[in-house]
Amino acid sequence: MRIPIVGPVPFPINQPFIKTARSVIRKVQQQRWPINSTMRHTLVLTWACDPEPLAAQLPKGLELDPYLAADGSKYGLMVANIADVSALSVPGIPQLKALQQVELSYRIAVRHGDEPGHFVWRTLSSNRAAVMGARLALGQQQEHAEVSVTANGDQLRVRAVSESGDADLDLVAHLDRHQLPDDTVFTNVSDARRRGAPSRRLFSVDAGELVDLEAESASWTPSPVEVDLSTATLPAAHDGKLSAAVHLANTKIVWNPNRLFNR
Repeated sequence: MRIPIVGPVPFPINQPFIKTARSVIRKVQQQRWPINSTMRHTLVLTWACDPEPLAAQLPKGLELDPYLAADGSKYGLMVANIADVSALSVPGIPQLKALQQVELSYRIAVRHGDEPGHFVWRTLSSNRAAVMGARLALGQQQEHAEVSVTANGDQLRVRAVSESGDADLDLVAHLDRHQLPDDTVFTNVSDARRRGAPSRRLFSVDAGELVDLEAESASWTPSPVEVDLSTATLPAAHDGKLSAAVHLANTKIVWNPNRLFNR
């Protein structure tokens, strides 16, 4: 069964306004202006899961990009990407301080032809304005939720409470410990860094079209960390194996303009 990824609109807006706004934003997108973002912290958890249920969640045009373990087992990868976003900007526009947020994005490792990436399956954000901006500008059906990241020395506390209760997360990451989980399916740290790191290419669906957003970063060096996971209500977290947790600090990313594919 598909889990709904479209949450309620955070405040009343009539459909003609949305149609007009989206038309204007599409024209802005065609100018191919990059989006610059800065994250204080990025924490990525990766679960290795049964491939079939994950493949059933994918839209037409994408296929699962499985991981083949050393014992020959094949796994689909579900990722929880937690980003503490401190700044957003586009050329000629000051930093968008109103859109500072903590974002929890659940993603599935996929391929579009020969291009690997992550399908943005479900996203929670602490900022209502950021939710609306993502819906209009990127076609991403975000949900407003209680999402927070709290740093205390070498510990990072992450907490997310979803309205539906099936996407909650509560954990402490130990940034000074660099072991993979005992139950990992990854053969080595190199595989964990490669398959468990944030993806440079994101896919989502907007108005029947596949949206491709590509990221660049000059400091994309994830470090494995240990996590104490007390709550994870996502079904994939119950059924899969937590196989990696990686962390990046003070990362600056340039998001290149998206491309639209006919599905």
